[in-house]
Amino acid sequence: MGGSAENRRTPVGGIPHDLEARGWRARLLTWMDRLPEAESEYRVGTHFSSNDGDLQEGLAGVLARQQRFREALPLLNRAIELGSPQK
Repeated sequence: MGGSAENRRTPVGGIPHDLEARGWRARLLTWMDRLPEAESEYRVGTHFSSNDGDLQEGLAGVLARQQRFREALPLLNRAIELGSPQK
């Protein structure tokens, strides 16, 4: 694993384009019921990758858990259109 020790210690927030890390951080925050923080992570991820069905689905789930169904539904529909690379 290359890179300096300084680079390895950079928090996810400092690397907005590391979508995989952001996705996992958002999932963990969701599982911890830290929904506003999870929403923020998902929104950054979807900003950089609007064609990622997993991120769209994750954001929709967080919004639904906050009873924000009108915002969640279009994201779910978009996630269905995009499909999921893991499925």
